Amino acid sequence: MLLGPSGCGKTTTMRCVVGLERADTGRITVAGRVLFDAAQLIDVPPNKRDMGMVFQSYALWPHKDVFGNVAFPLQMKRRPRAEIRERVHETLGLVGLDGFAKRNVTTLSGGQMQRVALARSLVMDPTILLLDEPLSNLDAKLRVHLRHELKEIQQRVGVTTIYVTHDQDEALGLADRIVVMRHGVVAQDDTPPRLYRAPATPFVADFLGMGNQFAAVIEGDGGDGGDEGFVRVRLEGTDIRLLASDPSGLGGGPGVVCLRPDAAVVRPGHHRSAPAEDNELAARVLSRQYQGRRLRYHVRLEEGLDLFGEAEAGLIELDPGAACTLSLPAAQLLVLPPDDHVADPEGRPR
Repeated sequence: MLLGPSGCGKTTTMRCVVGLERADTGRITVAGRVLFDAAQLIDVPPNKRDMGMVFQSYALWPHKDVFGNVAFPLQMKRRPRAEIRERVHETLGLVGLDGFAKRNVTTLSGGQMQRVALARSLVMDPTILLLDEPLSNLDAKLRVHLRHELKEIQQRVGVTTIYVTHDQDEALGLADRIVVMRHGVVAQDDTPPRLYRAPATPFVADFLGMGNQFAAVIEGDGGDGGDEGFVRVRLEGTDIRLLASDPSGLGGGPGVVCLRPDAAVVRPGHHRSAPAEDNELAARVLSRQYQGRRLRYHVRLEEGLDLFGEAEAGLIELDPGAACTLSLPAAQLLVLPPDDHVADPEGRPR
């Protein structure tokens, strides 16, 4: 899975893999076969790379019916008609389009067109399947439904799949491994659980939902008990001192404190007893947003910093201006190196 914001190089990387773009340097190999090598002037044409690609726009032929669209790759390879017919109907069944062979693609819904595009890529048994934000044109409910179907189809077929998205939920739900990209370089390459629990940089943390971020200074270890893996931090420009987890082993110096909104627990009233001892901060509500079982609050600390916290809907409903207390669990309050302290392999700041 290639994950990152618009313009970070996800689709360009995918197009280089499939052969629709030519990289300036480097090498691309699949199962030991060299598809591209700038130094040796090797550049295998896209039609000889044995890959299937589903474009964001689906790229279906409007003058062909479903059968004609799906059969096209096999027809280009001059497969026997009987084989084409068998493979097309088999693949349409795999993607849930039994009985759609004679339908014109212009009469299909967005979800059905996406399935046709997927079937066209699968019908030729590719060594690699590439999906360029295939669900981005669909409504939210259908997107979630097809996300599950895509995962199940991929598992049944067993084809290696490269999937491009900027949606963190899609990435976490579908991927076995996620490559987070920024400015054309890899910010982090890891499994979904590791990325979610242990982002390497503030950029990765923010992209995976840790929207509460503050510059900080690490002032010492976890305290008298020597809490291993924890440090005392002071938020820059304030006297706020907190206990935070130090997964990067910084130990001292500048850092960025990161916390997910759902980890910042909002309670009514001011209950702070000892700053920096219990990670509780006094604040006032700026606004709230209903999110089903949870309410998300935008609050402002007494020291002037804004952040987001949550509470269970129905138990606590605070109006704008109401006093509240935020509890920040030290285990989920991560201190990471600033992004400009992390360089890519060529030494440029990320």
